[in-house]
Amino acid sequence: KESVRHGLSEMKRELGYADAPLLERLLIEQVLLCWLRLNLTEYYYTGVDAKGGTFARMRYWEQRLSMAQTRYLRAIEALARIRKLARGTALQVNIGGQQVIAAGDVHAGH
Repeated sequence: KESVRHGLSEMKRELGYADAPLLERLLIEQVLLCWLRLNLTEYYYTGVDAKGGTFARMRYWEQRLSMAQTRYLRAIEALARIRKLARGTALQVNIGGQQVIAAGDVHAGH
């Protein structure tokens, strides 16, 4: 538990939580939560695999793991998008096979 707490605290610091605006802080918290869920799911998946789980049980945990990975990546992408928009640059993102281009305020802060 202590190792996980330390890891979360370190990630929070490295992601710049203390100096981030409110929206970024919320997204950083989401990234951390998704990271924790991903690691817990990986832990349970590995335990089931080591015990020689049934095909149905392995498939269940494989799906859970895939969903956790997807959520984690989406949280990271959301944080990156917000940070890029905050810098006032154009941002191109592919969502569901569609290309979305969002332009930030290039005059912000001037």
